[in-house]
Amino acid sequence: FRGDERVIRSCGYEEYKNECYKTVLEEYTTKVCTCKEDGCNIGTCIDKSILLLLCSVTTHVIFLHK
Repeated sequence: FRGDERVIRSCGYEEYKNECYKTVLEEYTTKVCTCKEDGCNIGTCIDKSILLLLCSVTTHVIFLHK
């Protein structure tokens, strides 16, 4: 949306000759990609254990400085 990038993931499948294609409507460009395996359309995510570690360290540092 006018310089912003949005990622929308949803279920559904329409057979197309390429794995990805672009559509253009007025000022919006949409890149559509399909896949056939579970988990192939996920974004980069932080592993839960790394997130838990970061939260623990942050909490520890906050309490040390009080």
